[in-house]
Amino acid sequence: MQGRKVRVGIIGAGDFAEVCHIPGINAHPLGEVVALCARNRERVTALAARCGVPDIHTDYQGLLAREDIDAVTIAGPDALHGPATFAALAAGKHVFCEKPLAMDAAEAERMVEACAQSGRVGMVSYTFRYGQMKFDECARFDPCCPFTPDPTGGQHHWAHEQGHLIVGQGMPRSASACQG
Repeated sequence: MQGRKVRVGIIGAGDFAEVCHIPGINAHPLGEVVALCARNRERVTALAARCGVPDIHTDYQGLLAREDIDAVTIAGPDALHGPATFAALAAGKHVFCEKPLAMDAAEAERMVEACAQSGRVGMVSYTFRYGQMKFDECARFDPCCPFTPDPTGGQHHWAHEQGHLIVGQGMPRSASACQG
């Protein structure tokens, strides 16, 4: 994946997909939203037209079956986060999931385990995940803190680091699947 665009499918066609995920991914020179998915065909078709996304799906299994999609953003209803994450990881996709990650702690634990077993990168959308406060807190207890302060000044971005796809604000010093 290094050096080429990361092709992303977005599951969910709500406001967050429109104002955050689509423009955020497309703003990065190595990011490209290639498909949207939502149950409501009219809504997803209209969103794709407004945002210049070339393809739509009304079933996330169809989106996940595409070999040309590297990663998915899951921004649909909360109850869909777990099932869509499991399916995406099984299909070999990297996953960026909106919060809440899961419906309960047991489901979250299963999601983390599935991610670790898949060899793919999974990440939950926590806005200030790599902010200065997180760095200060971590560095106080661990001199080898794996976090760096947000180098983007709060700009969302997609990037590659050590062969892994990273999404969010700031960058971890070392990336691995389902990094805490």
